[in-house]
This record gives sequence, structure tokens and C-alpha cells, in this order.
Amino acid sequence: MNRPDRAEETFTEAAALFPADRVRTRTLFLTRRADAQCRQGELERACATAGQALDLTEEISSHRAAGPLHDLALRMQPHESVPAVRDFRERVATLTKA
Repeated sequence: MNRPDRAEETFTEAAALFPADRVRTRTLFLTRRADAQCRQGELERACATAGQALDLTEEISSHRAAGPLHDLALRMQPHESVPAVRDFRERVATLTKA
């Protein structure tokens, strides 16, 4: 989907359809939503959303959920001067080392 604004809306709506106990699925949708926010240039919002996904990933210790977060952190590398991006990237680095 080359419309990150629409993608964000779609991922938000889809995540709401899953039961609360589907934590890994929720994590993946949050990560996709964060990616859409990043592609819109909403870096701080993207980092906040990705932070929610990280919180859930730490709870369930899912490598499947950690992979997309790592990919997002790599895509955000050019924006590392933004404090929220730097913090997010550091947190992902810690997660992938564990």
C-alpha cells in the first residue's frame, strides 16, 4: 500500500478486530501502524506506537514480532538525530541482544 495515511487507518481498524489475548498479532499490527506513521514523517508518533509494540514483544518474547521492529529501527536510522528515534533504536537493539 503506497498510501501510508490509509495504511495507518487500516492497521488501526484491523487491530481493533482481534481479541486482547492475540498479543503477537496486536504487536505486528502496531508495528505496521508505526511504519505507516514513519512514512508520513510522523517520527515521534511512530516511535510512541512502536514503543507499545516493544512493550508487548517484551511480554511475550516473540522473535516473530521482534523482526519487523528491527526492520523499522533500520528504516529510522537516517533520523537518529531525533531523540525519540534514538531511544527507540536503542531499545530495539537491547531487545534483539536478549
